[in-house]
Amino acid sequence: MTSLSDHLARVYGSTDPDTLQRAYQDWARSYNADLAAVGYAYPQLLPALITRHVPDTASRILDAGAGTGWIGGLLQTLGYHNLSGIDLSADMLAVARTTGAYRELRRMNLAERVDFDDASFAACYSVGTFTPGHAPPHGLRELARVVRPGGCLVVTLTEPAWADYGAVLEKLCEENRLALVERTPPFPVFPYSPEERHLLARLEVHRVLA
Repeated sequence: MTSLSDHLARVYGSTDPDTLQRAYQDWARSYNADLAAVGYAYPQLLPALITRHVPDTASRILDAGAGTGWIGGLLQTLGYHNLSGIDLSADMLAVARTTGAYRELRRMNLAERVDFDDASFAACYSVGTFTPGHAPPHGLRELARVVRPGGCLVVTLTEPAWADYGAVLEKLCEENRLALVERTPPFPVFPYSPEERHLLARLEVHRVLA
């Protein structure tokens, strides 16, 4: 039986899209149960920020790195019914499809141009995607591009990702593309895991300006 730490080592240690896809192919079926068992914090916090900053449940929202659709399913329960999801892993998207939470689910690579027009969405959230071994920092620019001015970009950043990925968000703020609206204090991503409770993260909400 593969442990959570083993799965995390594989996904965080991936060096190319093919390796990452294989890691998630092996994890897709047990992903939600494995993370729920260690108190995975993102599904508890992300929907709260969406309801606070995107109160209109009819808003078109992009889930960038949708994975198994866990967050989308929670937002559907809260009344959000205009969700689109993208992910690199076809196996994770197959699980997301079973939630019935998304109007569309498409396979995309955030290392490349995102196949949506400028200003297509009222908001975008990305959970656990901008982190080592996953989407590159410049993918944040793509997500900012597809959110309309006045809309929100909500991202999770683990402590190892703060320097590289946070630098891109700060640069977008300097360019007057984004404005920081809210930033949580650091919190443990897996608080019930003795091996992984040291991994800290934060959630950031940015308003898209242009």
